[in-house]
Amino acid sequence: MGEIYLRAVQPVFHQIAAATQRLQVPPGPEKVAISCTSGFAIQWLLPRLADFEQRYPQIEIQIGTTNRRVDLLSEGIDFAVRHGVGGWPELQAYRLLDDDLMPVCSPQLIAPRRTLTDASDLLQYPLLHDEHREDWALWCKAVGLAPHFARRGPVFTDSNGVTEAAFAGMGMALLRRSFIAPALTQGRLVNPLAQPIACPLAYHLVYHETALLAPANRCFRDWLLGQRPAVAEERA
Repeated sequence: MGEIYLRAVQPVFHQIAAATQRLQVPPGPEKVAISCTSGFAIQWLLPRLADFEQRYPQIEIQIGTTNRRVDLLSEGIDFAVRHGVGGWPELQAYRLLDDDLMPVCSPQLIAPRRTLTDASDLLQYPLLHDEHREDWALWCKAVGLAPHFARRGPVFTDSNGVTEAAFAGMGMALLRRSFIAPALTQGRLVNPLAQPIACPLAYHLVYHETALLAPANRCFRDWLLGQRPAVAEERA
């Protein structure tokens, strides 16, 4: 009975301890700690961070990149960005990115054809995979291709590797429109087949309510939510 009670009240004790620690922080630079994947950091967050630093020069942002699901309270992290469908108990969660997945490649890969006419045309080329995702399986299902085709091609540790391989002309990548918009505008990547798909998984900002006791955290939360595309306005 005592063990069941302890499991039930332990999260509350963690939140009280975290709130107390935030109130007892000695004077100095205000800091905000955020955990996310390297792909999200490099392809989405870092290009926007200069705007935050210009608005709030007194706040120091500490970014830790990892693919594992961190424990915010025990690891002293204010915010995390998680990839999934939402529904994390004891956490506040807001959608950040909820946009299309798009097949892209280097323009040199498909020259001189420039465009493809059918989804099956992509199977002439290697498919570039992130080892943590099943995006190609989702895409194949959406366009009516057999799922075993989704397993073809080299695998990289994260989406940064997939993106760099696409730049190098190693194959077809399936990437989020919001991540690759600059590369498409610059012509470094092209969309050879106009068949993006809506992905059921999204990036979410998650945090404990006690994180907002710190003014710097409130500034960062409000700023980050203001960076979302219009498609990501609803709360998860």
